[in-house]
Amino acid sequence: MNRVSKLLVLTTLLFFTVLQTACGSKRNPTGGPEDTSKPELLASLPAEFADISGGLIELTFSKHLDKSSVTTGLYIYPLIQNKKVVVERNKITIRINEPLLQDTNYFVTLTNRIKDIRGNALKENQSLVFASGTLQRNRLSGTLIYEDETDRVFPLQFSLFSADSLQVFSRQISGAAFAIDELNPATHIYRAYIDKNANNRYDFSTEPWTEGRVNIRGVASLDLNMAYADTSLPRIRTVRTVSNRELLVSFSETISSLDGLTIAGPNSVELPIQAHYLEGETLVIITAEQARADYELRITGLTDRKRNVSRDLRSRFTGSVSGDTAAPQVLGTNPRNGTAVQSLKPELVINISEVINPATINLELRSADGSQAVAFEKLSSNPKQIRVRPTVNLAANRSYTLSVGGNLADYSGNRLAESYILNFLVLGSN
Repeated sequence: MNRVSKLLVLTTLLFFTVLQTACGSKRNPTGGPEDTSKPELLASLPAEFADISGGLIELTFSKHLDKSSVTTGLYIYPLIQNKKVVVERNKITIRINEPLLQDTNYFVTLTNRIKDIRGNALKENQSLVFASGTLQRNRLSGTLIYEDETDRVFPLQFSLFSADSLQVFSRQISGAAFAIDELNPATHIYRAYIDKNANNRYDFSTEPWTEGRVNIRGVASLDLNMAYADTSLPRIRTVRTVSNRELLVSFSETISSLDGLTIAGPNSVELPIQAHYLEGETLVIITAEQARADYELRITGLTDRKRNVSRDLRSRFTGSVSGDTAAPQVLGTNPRNGTAVQSLKPELVINISEVINPATINLELRSADGSQAVAFEKLSSNPKQIRVRPTVNLAANRSYTLSVGGNLADYSGNRLAESYILNFLVLGSN
């Protein structure tokens, strides 16, 4: 073998040795930790609340943005048709190529549809306010009311829309109250929900929400009642005979009203209903004297507090022959007995333990020394309550009494143990 051939063989062997060594030492790239940080707005030019009549807005973020996400995640209200939005790395530039409305606030809303190049969504929805001419300073404020008090720990997603449902404003709200300033005078649609599972959308019935309309001019007040949606119809759970004149009906949920109430007995003869009293999830019904027989209770138009209506509900029960022997008692008064009131025409309330037969109510309002009788009017109340108010001003710094006669009785004829006297002192002059 000549010298050139030997050199060729050695070169070939060396090539394959190096190749095998390289293949044997091949490793997967380590990559590093996954990027999960959310992009945030760092600055705007011009600053928020400044005039944008110059036609240029620049927004700078903490991370490089995905261009396509900005197209679907950025809103401007009022609408600007002729504009150009450019996304370069971590900056959004908005060039406005049309005249703006005079003395109008413009809202640039950034939603969590905006993502960085790694797919991380914007930290939170937010709206920036800019002016065209004079900055509008109308305000919307109010308190947050929760059906479930444990929801207070979650932030609330709040949005305003125009009357034709175009998005105007979006913000996250926390705490017991809120205030939004620099709004244009107009009637707005508002929507709010709590994103409890952090999926960036409202989940029906499992998350609290509210919506409605509000007219914003100057300073407007709005309480946000965060309640859960409910589509279930109310139903009768039980019908219990308390005595031969009283039924206690329990429902599946709190009831706000009912339209009709009848009880049919043997041979479809109707059992007269003398009074009824609806309180939360229960209904007290006072009837004529029952027999030990089968009856059918029928309730129409039963409406819960979420406005779900059961049109026609029926339930059967057996009548009782046990009489009611419990005498009604005074449970409490407003004002409390022996205390003072400020008003010269105070509302006086006496709460009774049972449904009262109104025919047995005998009242008298007088000065404490008995020298002066005072005219009064009876106010509407539930059947377990007495509410009255003087029709003339009472004298300041003078004591009065409201007497309830001992003939006060329930429908079974059980009387108040003795007359009741409410004493109170009139202090004020309002």
